[in-house]
Parts: sequence; structure tokens; C-alpha cells
Amino acid sequence: MSDNDYRAEERAARDEAEKAIAEACKAIEAAASGDAAAIAEHYSAAEEHADNARHHARKAHTYAADEAARNAANAVIEAEMAIYEEAHDIAEAIADEANATNAQRAHAISAAFAELITQPWTATAEDRAAVDAMVQAIAEKARKEAEQAARIAAAEVIDAYAKAVSISPADVTEKQHRAAYAVAAAELIPQPHRPTGYAKATASDYAELARMVAAIAR
Repeated sequence: MSDNDYRAEERAARDEAEKAIAEACKAIEAAASGDAAAIAEHYSAAEEHADNARHHARKAHTYAADEAARNAANAVIEAEMAIYEEAHDIAEAIADEANATNAQRAHAISAAFAELITQPWTATAEDRAAVDAMVQAIAEKARKEAEQAARIAAAEVIDAYAKAVSISPADVTEKQHRAAYAVAAAELIPQPHRPTGYAKATASDYAELARMVAAIAR
């Protein structure tokens, strides 16, 4: 039932209650005159109107309760939809980055939704495995892109230095090559993506690179 149904029953209950009061007042007036028949008639009418008022009041309360229950249910549905949309956006972002298949996207959405509604057990092992695979794919892609960026940056520094001091890039020393790449890797490759066997850039590497940059700047 709608809010209009509740209001209509509420009005009917109020009208019947007012009629019951009016009939009761007439019964009191009749009592003053000693008219027993009139007393009985008005008293009976008052009771009937009172019963009707109670009946309409119960319906009004029922409708109001139904409306409240529907509103609460709708609020839950709206909240779940908002969570689902957020989970969908998160999963789509992961899937896009990992070039995922449709099946992997579905697993990612299920896993994200399970986490956002704080019921992680509702995501299956298959969902989680698919998400883990996508995350690993993204990490591997990021690692390769970062390594490539570091190599390019180091090569550009070496080329610029060779031109600045008028030597062939082949004549640049191994120490200078190492310094250029080590510093570029330290600056461009996030810690979790550092390649296996990565040699941390030292103070000597930074100093060597600074000398090359100074030569380039001259």
C-alpha cells in the first residue's frame, strides 16, 4: 500500500472517532431528559463508530508498518547497489589493466563485492585465484615498463654525455654505464618491482651520474 492508503485510513479512523464522541455526547444529553430509548440508540451508535475507528486505526498502522518495511528494504537494496557499483568499478579497473577475459572480470567483480560488503567468505577460491592472477599480471607489466623506462633514461644520459665530451658511446666506461642505470632504476622502478639481482644505487653511482650531468650541462 502507498502512503495515500495510510493517510486515508488515518482520516477515516479520526472521522469515526469524532462521530463516536458526538453520539456519546447525545447519549449524555438524552440521559438528562430521561429518554431511555434515545440513550440506548446514541450509545449503540457511539459504540459502532468507536469500533469503526479502531478498525481504521489498525489498518492505518498496518499500512504505515508496511510502508516503513518497504522503505527499509529499498534502502538496503540501494546500499547494496551502490556497493555493487563500486565493486564493479574497482574490478573493471583491475581487469582493464590486466587485459582480462570476461570470465576473469566476473571473478574480479565477485571478489571485490565480497570484500566491500565485509563478507569475504562469499567469494570463491576461483574468484580469488583469478584476481591474484590479474594482480600478478599487472605487477609484471609494471615491472617491465619500469625497467624499460630505466634503460631508456640511462641510455639517453650516456648518449648525451658522450656527445658532451666528444667521445663514442662505446668509450663510456662500465662504471658510468652502471651508475646511469643504477640511479635510473632507483628513481623509476618502485621497490616491489625491482628486478632480481638488482644492485642498489650507491653514493658513488650518484656522484658519477652527477659528474656526467655536469659535463652535459656545460
